[in-house]
Amino acid sequence: MPTAIEKTNIIRKEFLELELNHDEYISLQTLYFYLDKKSKKQFDRELGDQLYQQMQKSFNGKITVDEFIRTFLQAEDILTKRISDSEKKLIEYQEHRKQAIQHFQEVKDVERYNQFGIKEGSQLRVYIRQGSGFPNQAIQLYLQLGDHKQEAEILQGPSPQWDSQFYFKVQTGLEELQVFFITINHPNLPQLLGTATISLSALLSQELIQQKLQLYDKQGGLTNYQANLDLQWSYSQAKYYSQQIEKWDEQVKLAEDDLKDYQRDIAALYEPFPSLLQQCRGEQFQLTTNNVPKTNIDSQDLLKISRAIILVILFLCVLVCFGKAQFLDILICFYFILDYENGTLNKNTMIFYAILFGASFVLDLVWAAKYSSGFWGGFEIDKFYLIEAIPNRLSLIILYVLFVFKTILIVLLGLKSQQMENLAASFGVQSQSQIIIINISGIVQWLGYQVFTLGTRVQSPTTIVICGGGNGSHASVACAGRVDSLSVNVFTRRPQDWKKEIIGLTKGSPWESKGDLVGKIDKISSNPADFKDVKLWIIGGPAHIHQEILEKIAPHVQKNSFVGTLYAQGGFDWMCRHVFGDRIKQDNIVYFGLYNIPWLCKIKQYGESVRIIGPKTKILAALSNKTRKQELFLLLETMFDIPALEAPNFLTLTLTPSNQIIHPARVYAVFKGWDGKKVFQEQDVPTFYEDFDDFSASMLQILDDEIQAIKQAILIRYPTYDLNLIIPIKLRIMQQYGDQVKDTTNLKTVFRTNTGYATVRIPTKVVPGGVHPNTESRIFWEDIPYGLCILKVFFQTIIQDLAKMLNLQTPGFDKMIEWHQQYMGKQFLINGQLNQKLIKETGAPSKYGLNSIEKVLELSEQLRPSL
Repeated sequence: MPTAIEKTNIIRKEFLELELNHDEYISLQTLYFYLDKKSKKQFDRELGDQLYQQMQKSFNGKITVDEFIRTFLQAEDILTKRISDSEKKLIEYQEHRKQAIQHFQEVKDVERYNQFGIKEGSQLRVYIRQGSGFPNQAIQLYLQLGDHKQEAEILQGPSPQWDSQFYFKVQTGLEELQVFFITINHPNLPQLLGTATISLSALLSQELIQQKLQLYDKQGGLTNYQANLDLQWSYSQAKYYSQQIEKWDEQVKLAEDDLKDYQRDIAALYEPFPSLLQQCRGEQFQLTTNNVPKTNIDSQDLLKISRAIILVILFLCVLVCFGKAQFLDILICFYFILDYENGTLNKNTMIFYAILFGASFVLDLVWAAKYSSGFWGGFEIDKFYLIEAIPNRLSLIILYVLFVFKTILIVLLGLKSQQMENLAASFGVQSQSQIIIINISGIVQWLGYQVFTLGTRVQSPTTIVICGGGNGSHASVACAGRVDSLSVNVFTRRPQDWKKEIIGLTKGSPWESKGDLVGKIDKISSNPADFKDVKLWIIGGPAHIHQEILEKIAPHVQKNSFVGTLYAQGGFDWMCRHVFGDRIKQDNIVYFGLYNIPWLCKIKQYGESVRIIGPKTKILAALSNKTRKQELFLLLETMFDIPALEAPNFLTLTLTPSNQIIHPARVYAVFKGWDGKKVFQEQDVPTFYEDFDDFSASMLQILDDEIQAIKQAILIRYPTYDLNLIIPIKLRIMQQYGDQVKDTTNLKTVFRTNTGYATVRIPTKVVPGGVHPNTESRIFWEDIPYGLCILKVFFQTIIQDLAKMLNLQTPGFDKMIEWHQQYMGKQFLINGQLNQKLIKETGAPSKYGLNSIEKVLELSEQLRPSL
């Protein structure tokens, strides 16, 4: 490696060749002229400007060749050091990533999870350090998570130093940690100094989080007391290490990018001085003619070449097997596994496989009869070589074993099927007595077709139909339409208004890093008969049109299909039972509903684009047949790119505190004094969530308390019934949106600081002079008859005796229904009682003949498939 003096002389010589002395003053333009001339192209201007600025700073703007050389050598030293540091970081990050992968492999198959997706034995670790600002009194500290309560030793204020560690078992992940600080100067009169609540949703990273707690008094007012603590919740080691792998992947990528940038810069630095570059190249840099670090064949190219070779080997192996009976066995087994995994096995396909295995059995018998005597008897030198004896005899042994298994399999498949005539007829078989007489040419033709369409069949996309043209439907298309394995179609009353691509705009949302989503649509139609071989129908419209859509698509829903909704408010399971009836079991139709729509979203341009505002961290779904859960959840996760978990039952979805109480409470709080005529200016109408005020929060809390009262009343009579997901609205929002909620102090701050709710406007309609609240929106026509009216029915009919016994009242529900219905031209509620004449215009369970809690609970339970 040349010394600094040698480098200086080399560069001086390069400039002298251009008749430029080392002590001659030069301008930036002159410097660029010579550097361009030496480089034989334009020198990197960004790098040149940086060098020039450094020279002006060091040499007061008077630049000579020697001064340029000194700055050049300083830049070289800096870049060389950065290259070295980047290489060390890259090695370090790669090692961390390797360890994370190793740990992930160790735990991924052994970790067990409960129904909430939390590992068995999950624990929350809390380390209380010290407090500050407390009075100079004895301070008692209590911590509580669910029903589990612990306490720390009593210490003296004002700055108690606990340094104590606590562990709490976590079951659902919906729990909140509550911390209480109490002064006990008088043993009989403890006084609450302050309290704080921490949601586990804030600890989803599983990293150790250091937090300074700001305490609040019992009225919710801010105090001057603070406490420092460390928190860490480990709910899945596999997920933790998966996150670590992603983290180190990103660090490795950044280190690689930095390394390439520094190598590129130093290559550009050397470019005007080829003689210096020649001396430095061998020891330090490998540069291409474009001054970018040399690389060998791209790793992706190697992977593609390897894949091509594997395919060639596979093809040649199949050709080798072509003349043997086992070739047919491989094809049959391959397609049987495909049908099994895709859930497309039925009675006809099973008997079809039985017939094919029967044909294979006959071919094996022929082969065994022909060659057994030769392989087990004396070998004729002109027919068999002695070296073939052992493998050929082994083949015969395996063949005899196959006889046994094929016989058992044929019997099992035959017993499972009861309609052999249907399949037999397709092969020219007319009766049971002719079943074993198979049209061999038909089988050969079928096999030929399967071989030549193998790639097409394996890669054929799953057909889904998204029903409706609402916000959720647009977002569903934008998400699912990106996936090559899905054929996305849209059933809508306005097909002419839809483009073939829907753009999901993610700017400003937690998904911004994904970029805008572009979903492709294969078919758009207002006629459900136009969609063929549909695996999944999903409704994106509001609850008050669910039944109408179900009745339209029902005749076209095939066997083994899924039918669901993005949001199951309004008794979706009752509707499905009403519309599909006995077909649910007979045709193995699985209906499902989501506990929460996967994102908060808003149409930007109908049929063209939608804004993805707030994606959820997970989705929960109830379904009618648990045996097909994995099949459904795989589809949902593929569509939405969000983890899917199981909700325990549909009643959880119907009673959940969400839109049905959030929307009415907020609209009432904003427009409570409206006479139906007053005109508002659009800029004066507050946002739905960011301007959420105390009055909105108080109205919402009343409605939430009444839902929780329904839950508690049901559990009094049926304490084992699972209603754990019907949690208070504040906790529900925090759990759904996680880190997107910036302030969890109270209900108001949870809504105001939730970035997933940002920019959402209250629906209005334009009128002369301004706007009115939009009384035709789903806030009125979904959340009242298919939300609050259902909740009211539970008090009035379903749990009537319990409500009377517990003296439960519904002033909140009544107020909201009465206020909204005056703008709808309806009277759902008269004198505090539901109007029976309008029950059929609501989603009330009594509409479907469900008039008792027993009937509702029975229907809300998961249906078991008939065997």
